[in-house]
Amino acid sequence: MYKNSIPHLIASISLIMLIVGLASCGKNCDDGFTGKNCDIEKIPTKVTITKIVVNGFAPLDPSQLQWDVGSGADIYPVVTGENTANVVWSAPTYYQDADANTAYTFQPEIILDLIYPEKYYTIMLMDNDGGTIFNQDDAIATAVFLPYNAGQSFPEVITLNSQNMEVDLHVKYTW
Repeated sequence: MYKNSIPHLIASISLIMLIVGLASCGKNCDDGFTGKNCDIEKIPTKVTITKIVVNGFAPLDPSQLQWDVGSGADIYPVVTGENTANVVWSAPTYYQDADANTAYTFQPEIILDLIYPEKYYTIMLMDNDGGTIFNQDDAIATAVFLPYNAGQSFPEVITLNSQNMEVDLHVKYTW
């Protein structure tokens, strides 16, 4: 009686191991991917900006004058929703008399989550002029972007080029 049950037991265990092995196939995909061949991108639930690097901007205002009388622009970035009145984050500090051809890094002091990865956001580079009703800050440049673009995998750096600036957004994805 026991002689026949041992081969059946071994066969049953082998079958269970085969089923478990097949069932786990596709669960060892890289982050952000799914499917039998791990070739289907998941849509992230959020994209977090960890750092903003302004690589360059227009040295002169639209009138071809310096941004500030006798000096360079005092730059800081602002991230908004598609509607620029919806400010998601504004840098609390700025670089005074910034050189248009020098890279400047801004690291958000808060967690800067973009919770609608498939909706457009805007980054604006501003010139700090005091921000009062009588002396408003100037917009140097803007760029509209999607935090997640299907089919482009998940780049760690999103480079934005507009006519008047180049900016690198360093990002992390959450699924």
